[in-house]
Amino acid sequence: MTKHQTTRRHKITKGIAIYQTGASPYWFARIWDARNQKYRVRSTKERLKIDAIEEAYRIAEGLGSENKRFPTPDKFAFRLFANDLIQLQQAQVRRGERSKSFVWDDSKLLSREKDGILAVFGHRDVRHIETRDLRDYLHLLDQNREKPLSASSQAKHLGIIRKVLRVALEARAIDQIPVFPSVKAADRPRPTFTSVEMDHLYAACRNLADEGTTKVRGNQITRELYDLVVFLVHSLLRPTVSEVFSLRHRDIQVKEDHLFLTVTDGKTGYRDVYTTYIAKERYEALVEGARPNPDAFVFLNKFKNRGHASRVAANQFNHVLTHADLKHDSLGQLRTLYSLRHFGIQSRLAKQTPIYDLAKNAGTSVEMIERFYGKFPAYSAERAKIMNTGLKKGN
Repeated sequence: MTKHQTTRRHKITKGIAIYQTGASPYWFARIWDARNQKYRVRSTKERLKIDAIEEAYRIAEGLGSENKRFPTPDKFAFRLFANDLIQLQQAQVRRGERSKSFVWDDSKLLSREKDGILAVFGHRDVRHIETRDLRDYLHLLDQNREKPLSASSQAKHLGIIRKVLRVALEARAIDQIPVFPSVKAADRPRPTFTSVEMDHLYAACRNLADEGTTKVRGNQITRELYDLVVFLVHSLLRPTVSEVFSLRHRDIQVKEDHLFLTVTDGKTGYRDVYTTYIAKERYEALVEGARPNPDAFVFLNKFKNRGHASRVAANQFNHVLTHADLKHDSLGQLRTLYSLRHFGIQSRLAKQTPIYDLAKNAGTSVEMIERFYGKFPAYSAERAKIMNTGLKKGN
């Protein structure tokens, strides 16, 4: 094959096609010139097919071609359904079904300049968006970056496009959603701790609190942070406004060897949580035998703005991690308050807790437990014993 031989060809419409050769990274446009009754070839100066198609239409218009592209009717424009999606999500936020960040995250990817979803698809007719257009978009995202986007980030972009097209499907603007490119992400263990590191972290929390001199952005570290850290590990609550920072004393029933918690509006909705006896000990130390106001928040009650309370806790925890040289795990991943929940789940798996009960208690699915924790379990003496059952030394 010679370098000038056509390698890829795509017919756009009657009289307009684009193609590539081995001699250039750019797409060429082949356009029928009705006035002079012959084909014209022009370089589009575009590497992506989706951009080359746009340029081919512009070239055709400049040549006076009869095959000019008609503007996309507003009722079929991708941007129309993207706007409808955001309005639907905002309504969910007002009803308390979604967080504000949920809408903000989608809006951010939709409105990015140059390679944002609307910048590429906003003017497009939803009836004509195909699988190859989605592949070209992923290629565009990588082309504009020094490092290719991670599989999870690619999936986020495609997920938003799918949601917009689902809105178009519900509005009967399209009959079906195109097949989406497969994006496979390599699972990695969630950033967590070893048992030794957790002991070190607990000690660091206690020491900084007992010194009584450490302030983070004006807020002093006290034993309450230590109580929160232990509680997150032994309750598996999420360190979010909707879970641990919304927990009130009325949501807790003290049992003989555990706490029974009611999470009214967590990430996965309502659920009951059974803690360990260690969480019970920390809670009893926190209330110090007093009868707290049932409506008071369990942690950082002095901050009525619960979003602010969660930020104070996160900033203080980050300070402790840095102080204890525990900021990153063995894979270089940043640890956060969420790492305490990850450690708690892994520890339960290591102790042979039934996975269904564990998933129900943590407010997640068995699939997520298996995918992100079952593949990367913490060290388990019980599991080691099972693997050595029936073997003799020297065998």
